[in-house]
Amino acid sequence: SLNCSMIELDCCLTKDKILIVTHGGWAIHKDKVIFVRDFNLQELIDMRIVADSFNTCKEPERQMPTLRFVLGSFPLFNLNIELKDKGSAWFLMNNHIFGCSHALKKRIVISSFLVNEVAEFKKMYPEIKTAVAWDGLDFFRYTKMFSLSRTMAKSGIEGIHINRKVANK
Repeated sequence: SLNCSMIELDCCLTKDKILIVTHGGWAIHKDKVIFVRDFNLQELIDMRIVADSFNTCKEPERQMPTLRFVLGSFPLFNLNIELKDKGSAWFLMNNHIFGCSHALKKRIVISSFLVNEVAEFKKMYPEIKTAVAWDGLDFFRYTKMFSLSRTMAKSGIEGIHINRKVANK
């Protein structure tokens, strides 16, 4: 048992617009840093950087999974899908699981630092919970909070996703 209430999945887009679960969107391949956005899914699978099924997962400690693969692998967990790239919401809405069961929709939260991505998703799927990712307030960001709260209220975004450091303050 993982003994947790939710798993956060940071997702970046490949060149052919497939969502990959990876925090930074980069990997090391042949001693070089490469970015997920610069390669299509098949190229990343061939480089053994991405696994899209158990059959292609040869080195699980080094590979990034596709979002579709992870969603199929954790059927009972609550999931926070954090969208890292502009345009992710559109591809998530059109190419993934949101024609799925009501039970799965209840277990998912869509979040992003990109407020427009979350708002766009919320328009299409008002029944799925959403949150804006926020890393805390500083002097320069304080004035943006008022705009953020108006956008959230207008779009129906339910929450703010904060990191552990901010939560512990």
